[in-house]
Amino acid sequence: MGAFPLLLLTGCLNAFRWMLWTVAVLLLILLVVQKVRGDADVHALPEVLAIGAFLVSGLISGWVARHLQGLAAQLDEVRASDAVNPMAQVRRTIDGLDDELVRLLALRQKQIERAAVLKPELGIPARVPDRIDEVLARVDAAAKREGLAPEVAREIWHGLIEWSIAHEEKLMGRKA
Repeated sequence: MGAFPLLLLTGCLNAFRWMLWTVAVLLLILLVVQKVRGDADVHALPEVLAIGAFLVSGLISGWVARHLQGLAAQLDEVRASDAVNPMAQVRRTIDGLDDELVRLLALRQKQIERAAVLKPELGIPARVPDRIDEVLARVDAAAKREGLAPEVAREIWHGLIEWSIAHEEKLMGRKA
């Protein structure tokens, strides 16, 4: 979302806030007039609750509008910094990809830890050479398909597999 839609939404929220406060004031005036006229059937609690609800809603709308304005200003700053430093966007994208890689590697680690529980029960050692070859071949094919240099993928996964086996052996050794 760009800065303009955020500013437009901010304007709408501010208008909504003033409308809510206007309704609250009108309800308050109506309540005072009814009390002054001495209408016997008037119960003040519903009107007071309505006034309170409109006032609180107006406060919330104003709070959201202020935060959206701040977000729009930050977005403008990011765009301005991108114009001055085109590497800023590239670095933010790389940082986001790194975060996603870490998240996925953490999920992979959890599966390695599950395997370390299952393998002893099934009589499977931590290092299974056929499985290593299978994983490396699959990663090789995926790297070629995605445009990643296969030697890069192979080196990364070789290190990942070796760490995973060492981690499994450590966890499996604790159970023995």
